[in-house]
Amino acid sequence: MRQLFERSSEFSRQGCDLIAGSESRRSEMRARILLGGAAGITAVLLAGCSASPGNSTSQDVQVNPDAIIKVGVTNLQSSWDIAKTAGSLEVPIQKMVYDGLTGLDEKNNVVPSLAESWNTPDGGKTYEFALRTGVTFSNGDAFDATSAKATIDHYLKAPGSTVAGQLANVQEVDIVSPSKLRFVQKQADVSLPAVLSDRAGIMMDAKVIASGDFTKPVGTGPFTLEGAQAGVSITLTKQPKYWSPDTVHIAGVTISQIQDPVAMANAIRSGSVDMGVVGAAQAADLQSAGDTLGTYPIKGRQLSGITWNPDLYKPLADQRVRDALNMAIDRQGIVKGVFLNQGEAASQFRLNGLPGFSSAAKPIAYDPEQAKKLLAEAGYANGLSFNFVAPVKFAKEAEAIQANWAAIGVSVKVTTPPGSGPADALWYKPTAAAGLWSFDGRNDLSNAYQQMLLPSAAYNPGKVADPKVTDLIKQSAATADPAARAKVFDQLAEITSASTQANTPVAWVYQVVAYSKSLVGVKPWESGYPILTGVGVAANK
Repeated sequence: MRQLFERSSEFSRQGCDLIAGSESRRSEMRARILLGGAAGITAVLLAGCSASPGNSTSQDVQVNPDAIIKVGVTNLQSSWDIAKTAGSLEVPIQKMVYDGLTGLDEKNNVVPSLAESWNTPDGGKTYEFALRTGVTFSNGDAFDATSAKATIDHYLKAPGSTVAGQLANVQEVDIVSPSKLRFVQKQADVSLPAVLSDRAGIMMDAKVIASGDFTKPVGTGPFTLEGAQAGVSITLTKQPKYWSPDTVHIAGVTISQIQDPVAMANAIRSGSVDMGVVGAAQAADLQSAGDTLGTYPIKGRQLSGITWNPDLYKPLADQRVRDALNMAIDRQGIVKGVFLNQGEAASQFRLNGLPGFSSAAKPIAYDPEQAKKLLAEAGYANGLSFNFVAPVKFAKEAEAIQANWAAIGVSVKVTTPPGSGPADALWYKPTAAAGLWSFDGRNDLSNAYQQMLLPSAAYNPGKVADPKVTDLIKQSAATADPAARAKVFDQLAEITSASTQANTPVAWVYQVVAYSKSLVGVKPWESGYPILTGVGVAANK
């Protein structure tokens, strides 16, 4: 069976006629928008605008509605209870089954989703969200403010919640009406709409939350779970009750976990998967298949960095020790030798050239000899020894860091557990004193600092804190003016580049999405991978 795939612009009505309106109207809207501040995300501050998912822009193409798209990812969903998931990189998979209160468009603009609009009457301390009506979960239950409040309460109160940190500033959530939800925050934070585009805003069914059984997820998203093999694959089928059915052009999705980048490239080349993310180095090898494969680059999304946990290894509480370990890392050597120059050294939570990056910040320089002196000054002239964990995809980077530290008398045991193992070992069930993580560098910058550096953050298990940094992070959250916010981010970048905080950036890794040209409607989304809204398979393929 064939259907006509008519692709119009995603969220074609977003911005309250910002696109279709006059220039004066666009200027007026721009004045009401916060540019993810210098954060790379456009967060609507004072009011969200009605929008609904649409299809991609192009000429009409015939697609096969019975097609199954095969996707390769480095990590599968760790849990269907969002409160137990490992991190933001899982969000695109989660949102195939669930929806968020807000969403991100392909340019990382915050846009409506299950919340059609929002406003703050007091400069960011209180937000009211008008919920989309007529939406049902896959089991037929209605989505309303009751389920929305139950979800947020679950994230805040569930034992061991990995999402609570994102909502730490939420004081209470109130049901105003069946279609209106109010957030009251402890202090003004204008990044809340952006925060709710991530895991913290993903909505679950109140009845499922009450039952405690998340093995069969119930969501409002475009697909439902058909089956799963732990650590291998999950199978999704089209959700017949989806509230925006015209955006779904396939019968289902098979998502396979492929952690090795070379294996991913081979799977794409052979057609075992229709799309996947590879390193830029592997992408160059795929260019020979240019007639059958399409690609688009992703820069500024994958940042590798190190979490330090002095609770598990006391010497890491000493600023001199952390600085010594930091300055002993040969970042340029890692970029050249591990990532084949397809990346760049990192000292900030923003890539050079993106809003939020500070050219005035001076990073700690690579200096092994000074590192030895600092360790001796701190009382560790004979070296250190601790456990170090890393994702499989960063195994070579971990080995390079291991060698760097060996040169200054520091011995680390590196482990690379599969799946969400590194996240558990670092943050949720800490067993490693330090380790590498993968961070989405397009997140709202204020929220990124909150999640990585505040002493209350889930990603700061050792509660390493710098009072000046904490004050500036809170200031950035409460600042609505883009220019003023940018100045705060500059100060944060200068301090955190020059001293080793709870989490330390190491390298930006360039990536490429490669996909079969039988797929139509694929967009270079900055907000995550994979996103299959509006994507189909050409009927003649």
